Amino acid sequence: MKLPSLLPAIDAAIVEGNAVVVQLVSTAEAMLNRRLADLSDEEREALEIDLWLGSAAREVIAALPRFERVPYPFWNYRYRKPLRCVNGFWRRVREAAGLPGVRIHDLRHTFASHAAMNKETLPMIGRLLGHANVQTTARYAHLDDGHLLEAVQQIGDLLECMLN
Repeated sequence: MKLPSLLPAIDAAIVEGNAVVVQLVSTAEAMLNRRLADLSDEEREALEIDLWLGSAAREVIAALPRFERVPYPFWNYRYRKPLRCVNGFWRRVREAAGLPGVRIHDLRHTFASHAAMNKETLPMIGRLLGHANVQTTARYAHLDDGHLLEAVQQIGDLLECMLN
């Protein structure tokens, strides 16, 4: 994915006064909605979700304006409800970045791949993505040939060192 072209589009959205948070590790919207639909109102109120965010994302969210009696960080002022869908905003960001086919879900794969290439373990990546099964995480983490060649070279060097 061409992350360098995505960043200027996000910067432009911020300049226009839009708050931008690209949540790379959030649970897929459809899955989350399906799970929430099965909960009672009381269970939804008591629901706690682990959300792992870096310092930059936390700073953006902390800087969002808050309004009395509105506990949600993302609020739809037109309909006076919590913002539940970012499709329109995401479409504009993709178009401005010249990435018309990129889905938000693709960012999860990119996140997992970069974590794997930076030597994070599959259980750690899975926990960050909210996966219960490491096999699911393995499907997300795509390694390029350069990283595979580097790994096999390191293992070969280790074996050679052990034999000498």
